Amino acid sequence: MVQYSDSRHYRDLSDRVYRFSAYDATSEELATIHGNNERIRLEALERTIEFFTRLMRQC
Repeated sequence: MVQYSDSRHYRDLSDRVYRFSAYDATSEELATIHGNNERIRLEALERTIEFFTRLMRQC
């Protein structure tokens, strides 16, 4: 998901704000973001956590 929405709040604080999400959403899930009954598949959440864990360990 390109241009992860919350990143716009940080662009004035750092020149190293990356606008993406490692979350692999289906089109159905994208339609629920920030709405009632927002949901994410457990498998997708686990992969997202694994991605950011690997990223932080490499920094």
